[in-house]
Amino acid sequence: MEMVLKKCSAVFGCGRNQNEAEDACEAKDEYMIRNGALLLQMQISSGHGKGSASEPIRSFSAREIKEATNNYDDRLILGPKFYSTGYRGTLEDGRVVAVKSPRGQHPNGQVIDFFLNQVVINQIINHKNVVKLHGCCLETRVPTLVYEFLPNANLFHQIHGRGGSNSIAAFNLPWSKLVKIAAETSHALSYMHMALAKPIIHMDVKPTSIYLDESFTAKLANFGFSVSISTGEDFISQIAVGTSAYMDPEYCITHRVTEKCDVYSFGVTLMELLTAKNPMGTERSRYRRNSGIRGVGSEMRSEQRRRETDDERSCNRAKADTSCC
Repeated sequence: MEMVLKKCSAVFGCGRNQNEAEDACEAKDEYMIRNGALLLQMQISSGHGKGSASEPIRSFSAREIKEATNNYDDRLILGPKFYSTGYRGTLEDGRVVAVKSPRGQHPNGQVIDFFLNQVVINQIINHKNVVKLHGCCLETRVPTLVYEFLPNANLFHQIHGRGGSNSIAAFNLPWSKLVKIAAETSHALSYMHMALAKPIIHMDVKPTSIYLDESFTAKLANFGFSVSISTGEDFISQIAVGTSAYMDPEYCITHRVTEKCDVYSFGVTLMELLTAKNPMGTERSRYRRNSGIRGVGSEMRSEQRRRETDDERSCNRAKADTSCC
């Protein structure tokens, strides 16, 4: 026990007294036991059997996470999220990783399940177009996740710019790469829906869930809301979860989860990729009024008609100018 206290004192600072160090150690043990038990329960209940491509992941200590992020240095923040903050981290072996930290989140059951579900799903899925999970830390109040580092951020940033303001720098990828990103995302979804013993429904497909590596290869991420459908079942029922602008309207009414939920969300994502319009931005009211994809499709057809009319007027004007000569 004395050795444990000495180690904890080294981690938590020499200025703390022995009681504080002991309390900190007990807290870490409590988080480890609680989170580990929940993770094991979720892994058992997922039950993907022999068809699973599960791979063991590394268990990081709280000290390792703290050192990797330079004590959660604000200068290493990749971008804040609703449920977490992403940090660029460096492991002891020199590998650069992305640390998804729930710092500031109240450790209620919903938040803990959200993070642990990502561990469970990532262990099941083994696909080149799904982000790789290196491991997690169960010693924090809410589990901290460690992913491969993807330098080109996500598809949302490529469409709308880093600040989401449709800057000149945004949407500068050639069409060939955009089509490749869309195809690779569809491959990942198809694998999840059809190649596993129990189909996995992502439930939150959107540009911010599609990350890009150094060669702009798509990597599907954010599996906090993902669910499995048991063998022999066509759907499961649950309360509506996801991001409103990308959610299947039928699912919102029936609460039935099927592959169609992801297909609809992917369709909205494709429309956003084609039009560079953010359904969660200033166009939100128009999207809702026009029923999502159908509204955008109608808007695109109207735009096409306007362009055809302008082209026709230009041709008539050119003919008139020629006849005058």
